[in-house]
Amino acid sequence: MDKQPEPDGDGMITVRARPVVEVVDALDQNFDIYNCLDFLMSEPSVDPDRLALWGSSFGGSHVVHVAANDRRIKAVVTSVPAGIGMVEGVEGDEETLATGEEQGIGKARGELEFAPRPPGTPDSLKGAADAGKNARYRAGVHMHQVRVPILILDQEEEEYGGIETAGAAIHEALKERPDVRYHVFPGTHYDIYDKNYKEGAEMARDWFKTYLKP
Repeated sequence: MDKQPEPDGDGMITVRARPVVEVVDALDQNFDIYNCLDFLMSEPSVDPDRLALWGSSFGGSHVVHVAANDRRIKAVVTSVPAGIGMVEGVEGDEETLATGEEQGIGKARGELEFAPRPPGTPDSLKGAADAGKNARYRAGVHMHQVRVPILILDQEEEEYGGIETAGAAIHEALKERPDVRYHVFPGTHYDIYDKNYKEGAEMARDWFKTYLKP
């Protein structure tokens, strides 16, 4: 291991850092949500008893994960949470897990600076998934633990893993509860941001109006 810099008289050190962009780190992204919640809790204009989450695509998986683990969340809307049902446990997909573990070892030992873009990644997805971190992210495991009202919005022709590994997986896990609603729009993944956006946004608004009443 390299020798650590010596602190100056104020206990500070100077470091050189390389900015790395477009790396998809699911664990780090989840902590961003927790940090936002921590900040909002002390804002005078925020009612801490009426906090909700609305996420889409990978963010749709994140809000389910956070809602299952943070008691401050009172309602959730998740849109096209592609892939949330693909791997539900640590057994998972052996090739994906092995790649993640190998990358984790490389970074821990300073042999790998940052995660390379996985082969076969669709051109429509920018950046590179940090397989070492994402191999330890299992939103599908936690979706069974969501205890707050949840609206699930899917696209019928979901191209990233199929509808059965997106919102349909969450609905299957929670469908016996009366405060779970599942809606499927026609079209593909990105139609939720275009031709189906207005209707989806209105459904989300009404969901929050129903379950976040003062």
